[in-house]
Amino acid sequence: MPPLPLGFNPFSEVVLSQLCAKMRRKMLRQKNVAEITSPANPQFKLWLSLLERKGLKRHGQFLLSGRKLVPEMLEQHLEVFESLIFSKPEQLELINPQGLKGLSLFQLAPSLFAELDLFGTESPLLVGRQPELIPARLDKEPLGLELLAATGDPANLGALLRSAEAFAVRKVVLLKECAHPFHPKTIKASSGSVFRLELEWGPSIHDLCKPPHLFVLYALTPKPQSESLPHVRWPQDLRLIVGEEGPGLPETLINSPLIHPITIPMQASVESLNATVATSLALWEIYKRKL
Repeated sequence: MPPLPLGFNPFSEVVLSQLCAKMRRKMLRQKNVAEITSPANPQFKLWLSLLERKGLKRHGQFLLSGRKLVPEMLEQHLEVFESLIFSKPEQLELINPQGLKGLSLFQLAPSLFAELDLFGTESPLLVGRQPELIPARLDKEPLGLELLAATGDPANLGALLRSAEAFAVRKVVLLKECAHPFHPKTIKASSGSVFRLELEWGPSIHDLCKPPHLFVLYALTPKPQSESLPHVRWPQDLRLIVGEEGPGLPETLINSPLIHPITIPMQASVESLNATVATSLALWEIYKRKL
């Protein structure tokens, strides 16, 4: 065997990359990779339904994408995932070979893969099992900071969940009007926060002022005589509610004595803020107590 070149590092990035690629090829040969080429395939049709709320609720699964998020989630939450979908073997270069163990592998025709790859990442997709979410007990006093969300847009909900994690929200209650937390747009916008937060299902936003939901809710509203955000003295345990984008909170709820209305001071030329932005400002004000 000829001597190795001076300064040769057998563990350089190039060598490690080649070793990993070799391991992937070996694993693909050993595993039974299912190929799907027809849009009528039942498995493909199931995955396609996971791009909509109805399919997410019916099947209890979800799709995850992202060149950064897929490898991260395989390392942190491998037990959540069941299958990995790709169209070209080179897409698996993003994945640590150890992350493929225990996963069913599916190779899709490029046209089918593009239908599932909602954001055009051209990176592998993961199929996971949704965690079971329990119903919220809003007839009990809040414990810590609880956020009630009726955010109907999946991307806005994802951004809200990201802020909720950043500012130490203990629990997020997803009201019936809320987007599905495991919609692909929600997962992407949350940057994985959806997997780290405590989530519970809640009632309709229209039922919050009815028994048994009789505890005070802090809410950002344009209601006259609302308390200015910088002057609010936040209790240790509270519930903050964010309404739907556009409609906001129902009038019956705004006018309810259970609501503690809060307003954000701003230039008169701006009528209102995006609900997620406004809520993030309130969460920051609450979080500042801990600093």
